[in-house]
Amino acid sequence: MNIQEVVKESLKQNKMMARKSISYLAFIPTNDVFNRIMIVDIKNRRLPGKGWQPDANDLIANDWYVTDRDIPKV
Repeated sequence: MNIQEVVKESLKQNKMMARKSISYLAFIPTNDVFNRIMIVDIKNRRLPGKGWQPDANDLIANDWYVTDRDIPKV
C-alpha cells in the first residue's frame, strides 16, 4: 500500500501502520493539533519527540501495511 491508503485503512481498523523496510517501528496517524504521526517501538513505547514527518521516500513507497497492533487509547 502507499501511505495514503495505509493511513485510511489504519484509522478505519484502529490499528497501527508500518513499513516493511522499517519493521522495528510502528506509526500512529493522528488528527491532533500538532499534525503529527506518533512513533512507537516494538514494545508499544512512544518515542520521544514531536512526531514523525515522512520524507520523499516514505511518501512514494509502496511497502506500507496495517499492523495487527491496536492504536492505544490516549
